[in-house]
Amino acid sequence: MGRRWVSSLEGAIGRDEIERLSPNARAELRVYYPYHWFVSRAPGRQVHFLVDARKGLVATADPFQTETREVAEEDVLAAAVGEDEARQRVRRHVARIPHRGGDRRLFENGIVYKPFWILSLSSPPGSRLHMLVDGITGRVHPLGFGAGSGLAEAEDAVP
Repeated sequence: MGRRWVSSLEGAIGRDEIERLSPNARAELRVYYPYHWFVSRAPGRQVHFLVDARKGLVATADPFQTETREVAEEDVLAAAVGEDEARQRVRRHVARIPHRGGDRRLFENGIVYKPFWILSLSSPPGSRLHMLVDGITGRVHPLGFGAGSGLAEAEDAVP
């Protein structure tokens, strides 16, 4: 099992904090979800954009800090949307934003990863409820019941 360095959103919630959500909770897996990070710079203004590198969705983002962390290779989800496609999606998005003239330059800051936890809660005998927990905000998203790790459902559930 290899390891690699990734640029992650700063302020990640640790395993202990996640498992304190419930006395019967166990953090089974931490996954790092990829986003292309762009900044549009216009005179006196910066707008940050994140492009979901698996689904291609574009969103504006508040400014954030990153940190470099060493993580297990298998915890990092692969990007399905390349940088060129992500840049085009942001350009189309930026074109729809009203602005006061000037050049809207777009700079790519690379790929940033957001940590998510897959939490397993013991339920009725022989059953486990899987939850996806945002590793920055702590928001919880139910994934459903099952015996597996919940990873397949988590990839679809990431907001």
